Amino acid sequence: MKKLAFFFLVFFVACTAPQEEVQIPLIPEDQMILLIADLATADAMVELEALPTNKIIYQKKMSFYKGIFEKHEVSQEEFEQSFLVYSRDLVAFDLMYDKVLEELSLRELNLLKEDQDE
Repeated sequence: MKKLAFFFLVFFVACTAPQEEVQIPLIPEDQMILLIADLATADAMVELEALPTNKIIYQKKMSFYKGIFEKHEVSQEEFEQSFLVYSRDLVAFDLMYDKVLEELSLRELNLLKEDQDE
């Protein structure tokens, strides 16, 4: 009888325990990689301007970000949701950032090549 009571207790706890909702990112990984690369490029461009105050830096970055989100046809909220979902798996997230770095390196090489061609 005790075994049966224990079984029902375990069954009840297992059935009533809150289940973590599995979220799917709204932005596919390939698009997210390009989006993060664009955001990193925008950050670098703003930092190179040596703007006088943090407020101006923030405003300039937000202006760039808005254009980048429009270019990729996503909202800031969709980006934030996807970023949060991807960041929950640190190993996969690290691999994704490796791809972002590869994308940025390719862009840099293309710019250097264009400069040499001119």
